Amino acid sequence: MKLTVTFSCIALLLFSCTKFGKNIFVSGRVINPVTNKGIPDIEVDLLKTSETFSLSSGFKSVKSVYTDENGRFEINHLGGTKSYTVAVRTPASFQQLGWATESGYNLQNLGVKIGKRINVDYHALPYGKLKTNIYNITCEGGSDSITIDFEYRIDKNAISFGTTIKTGCFNMEGTPTSEVPMGYYDIIWTVTKPSSGTNTFTGEVFVPENGIGEFTINY
Repeated sequence: MKLTVTFSCIALLLFSCTKFGKNIFVSGRVINPVTNKGIPDIEVDLLKTSETFSLSSGFKSVKSVYTDENGRFEINHLGGTKSYTVAVRTPASFQQLGWATESGYNLQNLGVKIGKRINVDYHALPYGKLKTNIYNITCEGGSDSITIDFEYRIDKNAISFGTTIKTGCFNMEGTPTSEVPMGYYDIIWTVTKPSSGTNTFTGEVFVPENGIGEFTINY
């Protein structure tokens, strides 16, 4: 009886350590936040501090999984005392926004606490192109001016166009930009003319996946 009780206690102790002390459990989805659809076949790696630091990153992969058809992944691993992080390996055809946290997107590897269950999503987007046409249809001369800004609605830090300033009787049929993340872009333009003073306008344009979002400003 004593042997049985002792063995049971040892087994319970080991189970407790495995479950609550060293178990790593991370789950979530890799998704397109515009469509809220999961992205399949994306590699997700569990990394730990390299013991020899032979890797330039200082980390080595201890487990890799791939997202399913709904973008879901799950990593379950018996950890040790090293530091662990999770990295998402999106292909070059996607813009990485990062881990979706309450404070915003985080592109850094996700830190993992041993013994704590983590469920978090990672956001990434396919690309499209943006075309902007600008026409001064009521030109009043060289003192006319227009200032244009674009903001990416999902994450203003993901892409920056800078401010466009044009003067005089400016007209331009745009050409598609290099690739930009799909989704809605907010446009803010300010026009100054002698007869009407300075006025600000707003609009929006949607860039589809592998397509062209086109917007025309007549001022």
